[in-house]
Amino acid sequence: MSFHCWLIYSIPEAKRNERNILFYCEESAKVGINLDVLYREYIKIGTNRGKLTIQYNGEERLLPDFVICRTLDSLLTRQLEMMGVPVFNNSFVAEITGDKARTYQYLSGKNIPMPATNFVRSWEEPPILAEEMFPIVAKPCCGRGGYAVELIKEQARLTTYAGERKAAAEDYVLQQPSGMPGRDLRVYVIGREPIAAMLRISSGQDIRANFCLGGEAKRYELSGEERALVDRITAQFDFGLVGVDFLFDSDGSMMLNEIEDVVGARMIYTYTDINLVGRYLEYITRRLKEK
Repeated sequence: MSFHCWLIYSIPEAKRNERNILFYCEESAKVGINLDVLYREYIKIGTNRGKLTIQYNGEERLLPDFVICRTLDSLLTRQLEMMGVPVFNNSFVAEITGDKARTYQYLSGKNIPMPATNFVRSWEEPPILAEEMFPIVAKPCCGRGGYAVELIKEQARLTTYAGERKAAAEDYVLQQPSGMPGRDLRVYVIGREPIAAMLRISSGQDIRANFCLGGEAKRYELSGEERALVDRITAQFDFGLVGVDFLFDSDGSMMLNEIEDVVGARMIYTYTDINLVGRYLEYITRRLKEK
């Protein structure tokens, strides 16, 4: 059985991820998937005479058997699903995990440790914090790759930061710093199976340990307790491929940081021999054949 797939990227992300796109093309050919790479900027969605429509570069196209969406766009994902096309990751995953505040809100009360967090809308005045509340970590709700993540040490800077988010129309969160700043853990998950865990360590004084920002990375073995925490998170979603990111408290225990819907694979291919894309495509085709 062969399948037709759309792999959707934005143009800037496609340029940054040429190697990953090549992996998808090579691995798709191995398993008989006819893969087309589409750019989000050329996709137009809407309705006409009460029916959902989708065009690519101004033309109607035959819908694929499934879509791998590598851009954060829950509206597009939902449109495709309503037109009968399975999308990985699905629209619910995209909607919740694409926003840090929504992620914390959805997972609250589910026995998942998370940092104490305040949700702040872009138009709100910044909270006035007591001096002992600083330093505090600020993050845009929909930021990726460490974008605008900052350790704020005084009220004046928080006020300026809030002004920057207001100008950019970006909601944000405020969190107490983790017990081990500059260290975090990414667990790559396909479906509900943890594939690999990678410990990331900041290259300097930066609290951000992102690999794309120069942080170091190495394999990490999850303990039984840590694996159980991952399982509690994955039980709440129908994941395709995601990265579940954790911070470390001062006692070494893990706290959920965020979930990356459009997760990068550079660490996996740099430090392991795991064929992440191949395993992902095998998972998708198995799911489709089971339907």
